[in-house]
Amino acid sequence: MDYTIIDAHSHLWLYQDTEVDGLKIKTTENGQSLFMGEVRQMLPPFMIDGRNTAEVFLANMNYAQVGGAVVTQEYIDGIQNDYLLEVMTNYPDRFFVCGMCEFRKQGYFNQAVELIDKGFKAIKIPGHRLQLKDGRVMLNSDEMMKMFHLMEDKGVILSIDMIEGDLQVGEMEEIISECPGLKIAIGHFGMVTKPDWKKQIMLARHKNVMIESGGITWLFNDEFYPFNGAIRAINEAADLVGFEKLMWGSDYPRTITAITYKMSYDFVIKSKELEERSKNFSWARMRKPSTVSRICLSYLILKTCQNENKYFIPLLLIFSLFFMWAISSNLLPTMIRQLMKTCELNAFEASFTEAAYWLAYFLFPIPIAMFMKRFSYKFGIIVGLILAAIGGLLFFPAAEIKEYWAYLVIFFIMATGMCFLETAANPYVTALGTHDTASRRLNLAQSFNGLGAFISAMFLSKLILTGQNYTRETLPADFPGGWEEFIQMETDSMKMPYLILAVLLIILAVVFALYKLPDIDKEESHGEKGKLINFSVLKRKHLRWGVIAQFFYNGGQTAINSLFLVYCCMYAGLPEDEATTFFGLYMLAFLAGRWIGTMLMAKFRPQDMLLTYAIVNIILCGVIIMFGGMTGLYAMIAVSFFMSIMYPTQFSLALRDLGEDTKSGSAFLVMAIIGNACIPQFTAFVMNHNADFYQMAYIIPLICFFFTAYYGWRGYKIEKKQH
Repeated sequence: MDYTIIDAHSHLWLYQDTEVDGLKIKTTENGQSLFMGEVRQMLPPFMIDGRNTAEVFLANMNYAQVGGAVVTQEYIDGIQNDYLLEVMTNYPDRFFVCGMCEFRKQGYFNQAVELIDKGFKAIKIPGHRLQLKDGRVMLNSDEMMKMFHLMEDKGVILSIDMIEGDLQVGEMEEIISECPGLKIAIGHFGMVTKPDWKKQIMLARHKNVMIESGGITWLFNDEFYPFNGAIRAINEAADLVGFEKLMWGSDYPRTITAITYKMSYDFVIKSKELEERSKNFSWARMRKPSTVSRICLSYLILKTCQNENKYFIPLLLIFSLFFMWAISSNLLPTMIRQLMKTCELNAFEASFTEAAYWLAYFLFPIPIAMFMKRFSYKFGIIVGLILAAIGGLLFFPAAEIKEYWAYLVIFFIMATGMCFLETAANPYVTALGTHDTASRRLNLAQSFNGLGAFISAMFLSKLILTGQNYTRETLPADFPGGWEEFIQMETDSMKMPYLILAVLLIILAVVFALYKLPDIDKEESHGEKGKLINFSVLKRKHLRWGVIAQFFYNGGQTAINSLFLVYCCMYAGLPEDEATTFFGLYMLAFLAGRWIGTMLMAKFRPQDMLLTYAIVNIILCGVIIMFGGMTGLYAMIAVSFFMSIMYPTQFSLALRDLGEDTKSGSAFLVMAIIGNACIPQFTAFVMNHNADFYQMAYIIPLICFFFTAYYGWRGYKIEKKQH
């Protein structure tokens, strides 16, 4: 067997001695129990002591080659929290256990807090037992929602069995909408033999919801092995939500009163009706799950390492795009400094270099999104690469013209090409893998952006900036060729970096043209075409605030980036060669921040890191304003580190739960980069007109970081849908 099987629904208890609806449930003998007025066979008859222990289950698991099991709870077994804690402690590599509260009475929130504090990573709700004689306990009650928010914040999983049919489906929809980060596993395959079972299954269309099949053989027991009705139901469910959303669960030990433990899954393995891919990607399998955390992963998401690995090469290719546009955009601060010399501009005038570049990001995302929805991500990427390469090659005729407007046109063309890449690549990365790791994956992709920024700042900038900072008045009288030759030399220095960039872009275009990328266009929807661009997506509050946060963050970041070399040379008194080294360190801090931030997101929520990093940068901007000079310069390097995760984190949080509107949402988020075309100019204007207190200009990025902080605090939250 080249895979490991994980059982997503099982039960353990030391004894049964409880009541449900006022009726007694108590272990008797030979696997039997007094069960609500009748004697029922609850265990195989050889379990004569009535103890359903981990050790007996392990013997069954080992025989059946099952690697791990999720242990849920049910009121008919009594609350088994204490025993399951022992099981978790004794067998951490084999069992992932769910705690359970007394949800039939108020006050269970405090119980949930206690369970989480004890180490439970999941909580079970027997929702089908909440229909009481004096009324039904609502899943969307205030106390329940308070608990779900706590579970979402703590990363605790919800395991729930629902009342048959659709009675609780509306309540679950509200929970899913209110708590989009809460991982949910719905049990018993929606009570598949009962009416309206598919409505429970369709809840798995939400990214944070899975379906497990605990008890499916019991539900089809009248057919007995090989459970053809269950096979048909699995296929029907897969047609609705995909095989990857379905997990195998045995409902051990109840099912093995009629069949063996191995029979509870091998009817799927041996079925000729299920396609091979369904057998490989469903039923909670994962390669080499040796720890609880891995068992937990298989319980949460079926697209585990197998699914991530199949996207390795496509992700690597997409990561290269992040690298390329980073080189392009991060050459702009160098070009601002260089054009101040070659075109005889002040800082404010030269800052329109940024405006020309980023204006394209405002004008074209929507047409580009329409283009890619009409054709494909891949075609959009190829067009973008070629267009950006043309822009790079245009530096050669521009060097002959030597007019500022010519460079502005070139930057606009290049930016249009890069806009194609960004509009495609950001959502592409979020789609190539699981929803749960989207923020980490996008931050990893953006770390390649940081690498490109570092190379651009540390090395390519030195090819452009010659270190000779003359004006007409300061040019030595004996300079060979005079002013015209000096300008020609400075102009020619800009050609080589852009030629290198153009060649790399052309090579990438050929690679993308030849390589078959996964068609995620089909994965984003359930077959509906939809609008080419959906403006109504801006009604989604978390996206709308994401666009606002991106506008200000982008503007604040670019304001600091674009004026960095100007600050170094004009206000910190550094020569150009030393300034470019500091610029390289500034971008190295950005790169390090991306890598470290990506790792930290394995432990901390993206929104919490976003809030923390934004607060730190508000403080650091205050340091720049107060001290300026070299102190301010070092503070800027620290700002760069903490800015690193902001763009991709805001981007991925804003795209959550957009479904087929992902392209539209991505387009509006990319449009928010228009902040780069106005906030840096405002900052440069303030700096240029306050020479004695130049650092006052950094009040503007400080304000920008307040918007990022708000998004990490509240803006990211998905608004409750109206029913």
